[in-house]
Amino acid sequence: MGDWKKVDFNLGLENQACWVIFQMVTVLRVQGIRIIIFVNDHEPAHVHAFGDGQAKINLCAAGSAPELVWADGMTRGEARRVMKIVVENQEELLAKWRDIHG
Repeated sequence: MGDWKKVDFNLGLENQACWVIFQMVTVLRVQGIRIIIFVNDHEPAHVHAFGDGQAKINLCAAGSAPELVWADGMTRGEARRVMKIVVENQEELLAKWRDIHG
């Protein structure tokens, strides 16, 4: 199920780094953007988008618009394109979040 991503966290230990591996599921690929959900992630329901950069988008409850939490390494145009993709697929993405997180 899904892909693996290594993330480097410094836990405040002098000259020590800890590598943590998160399992993630790619739930949508469209227009060069990969939308993923981390398996052991936290609420509120959200997705991460990867293209030229990356972004985190809260999915919100059905009937509410998704909200951009942050974007890094994306142009404003790419961030808008990612938001449009998430808005258009909001119900499907919320269903996938619930399937993964219960």
